[in-house]
Amino acid sequence: MPITVKNLSYTYMKGTPYERAALKNVSLEVEDGVFLGIIGATGSGKSTFIKHLNGLIKLTEGNGGIVVDGIDLTAKKPDLKLVRQKIGMVFQYPESQLFAETVLDDVCYGPRNMKKSREECEALAKEAMTLAGLDFENFKGRSPFELSGGEKRRAAIAGVIACRPEYLILDEPSAGLDPKGKDDIYALIGRIRAVDKVTVVVVSHDVDEICEYADRIAAFDKGEIFAEFDAEDIGEYGRVLREKGLGIPLTARVAEELKRRGIEADFKVREKDFTESVLRYYAAKRAVKKEGGGL
Repeated sequence: MPITVKNLSYTYMKGTPYERAALKNVSLEVEDGVFLGIIGATGSGKSTFIKHLNGLIKLTEGNGGIVVDGIDLTAKKPDLKLVRQKIGMVFQYPESQLFAETVLDDVCYGPRNMKKSREECEALAKEAMTLAGLDFENFKGRSPFELSGGEKRRAAIAGVIACRPEYLILDEPSAGLDPKGKDDIYALIGRIRAVDKVTVVVVSHDVDEICEYADRIAAFDKGEIFAEFDAEDIGEYGRVLREKGLGIPLTARVAEELKRRGIEADFKVREKDFTESVLRYYAAKRAVKKEGGGL
């Protein structure tokens, strides 16, 4: 079942001189199996929004409603433990949350809290670590603090997916990583999505990377969603995204310039698709010239 959010509002330090509205009547449905990208400038409400989804920020009366897989968070006593089992949350720089003596102990922490047996915990940890790209036998006994930065992040993500969530929410998962590290993290997210059939929500300020991997995009500004669209249609929102200080991917900018120069074609915005669509366009142009004796 989807995550449904209706008219969600939230104000920090309400009733004080420092009162600030972080969310204003936000409504959004996260459909099953989708990869939703949430974009927006710093302070736009992205992180506040996702913290509501598993009850880290509790709903206050009259400030909207959230239903997660049929569980109504506006109920008098919602089952937040069950909600947090369903929603795996990976915060920015998740490696800072590592704490146990060994990687295995760290990854097993969530399953233990779910009252799994020792054997079940180890089986879930082995599956999660393998999926995260950490060889179980090699890493299980190592201290998480001795790992490289990328390995720490993988271990932290393994600890989340070991609980077998139905939804995986990640806040700036590629923050602080080099280009290869970013590609590796998104490849990992793709594997998790394919193997565990999870619904994925990623928060990022990087429009290029979100457009490359997401199916749908919700764009935030000043606590509101000002646009929601399929990732491949991002070029159609160039003006409004620029007005909000976000911009559009490089491929979409190139497609805009080609159109401005009179080259009309259906150029895709994902990098691989964009390259292939450009090659198809010029192959068709060459074929026309050959037929006309121009080559």
